[in-house]
Amino acid sequence: MDVAADHVLDGGIFMETIKESKSDHVPSAILELIGKLYDAALNPSLWPNALGALAKYYDASHAVLMDENFKVMTSQVFLGSKSIAAEFRHYNKSVIFTSPLRVPAVMTKMVGEIFCPTDLLSPAEYVATRYYQTYIQPNGWGDAILAILNKTDEKLDLFCITRMDTKPMYNADERAELQMLMPHIQRAFQINRALEKKNSEISDLRAAVDEVSTAIFFLDSNAHVAHMNAAARKLLIRNDILSIELDQLKTINAKSQKLFENALDLNAADHAQEFLFPSTTGDDYIFRVLPLSKEHTRASVDGRASAMLFVKRAEIVPSSSIELIAERYHLTPREMNVLVAIVEAGGVPDASAILGLKQGTVRTHLKSVFAKTGLKSQMELAKLVAGYA
Repeated sequence: MDVAADHVLDGGIFMETIKESKSDHVPSAILELIGKLYDAALNPSLWPNALGALAKYYDASHAVLMDENFKVMTSQVFLGSKSIAAEFRHYNKSVIFTSPLRVPAVMTKMVGEIFCPTDLLSPAEYVATRYYQTYIQPNGWGDAILAILNKTDEKLDLFCITRMDTKPMYNADERAELQMLMPHIQRAFQINRALEKKNSEISDLRAAVDEVSTAIFFLDSNAHVAHMNAAARKLLIRNDILSIELDQLKTINAKSQKLFENALDLNAADHAQEFLFPSTTGDDYIFRVLPLSKEHTRASVDGRASAMLFVKRAEIVPSSSIELIAERYHLTPREMNVLVAIVEAGGVPDASAILGLKQGTVRTHLKSVFAKTGLKSQMELAKLVAGYA
């Protein structure tokens, strides 16, 4: 697959589009998987079906969604297979404390970017960790693809799809395909989270999207608005980026209108696309156009919508506490990993076991951390981390 980004078109910036190198159309099997994801977004009981279908398609043991809470060190898990429930109860009880992947992932990977454990640690380092030796290896698991769906100072939402160690590693085409699916997995999980806030099942899509802070428009092929959520109505009131004329959505900036029309040309693309549009006030907005399959068109607000348009102001995402500490003191990912392990484990021996490093190596990195932070004790390091929590 080819990924094109940052192309200037008629006053807007084409942010991202993913095209298949061999075909102009997304394979029907992938569209079916996407449909299952959005079904699960509206009905959480269908997550095992959606995740199980993903695992089967990629010849994996299982696929999971994890919501890890750093403060209480617990994890809520959506499983694609009931057969691994016991393993994830064990993860939630003890393994979450020893994962050597969390810190480097938070520091080096963008939200929505796929990676595997050996993208963060060398194979030798990874297999030497307590996490691998007491959790991954005993379960017979092999290669895994992960992605951060969302991160804050307190929580980390993760996607993971894992193969047995008897299976081959994910190849480049499979990784590219999973990367293409990530925006759909993210958005389905976000919609699911919005539904959970109401603490009740919501079958009406109108009620669901009104809980989402991003402006959402349901549009037909001519940009006529079938439905919009509360955030979208507020966006129109501001009158600085979009307007409606005879039920048709248009850009306030006439120079951007052609790009907007191209973005909504559903015959030209059947995959999600992102564009950056300037407003009349100088703010930039990200437009994400998501075509709906025929099945989901029928299930949409009134059966007329053929696409969903998500609009939000382009903003810099606040760094997590880990990123803030690393940036403030110029710590490398390895130094930051040692710092967190020392604080959470309580000393060099335990940190060494967690990270799979020699105690001398841990002490060397710890010495560098002390030098860069100007601190002299592990207690002071713990206070430093707590101060950024």
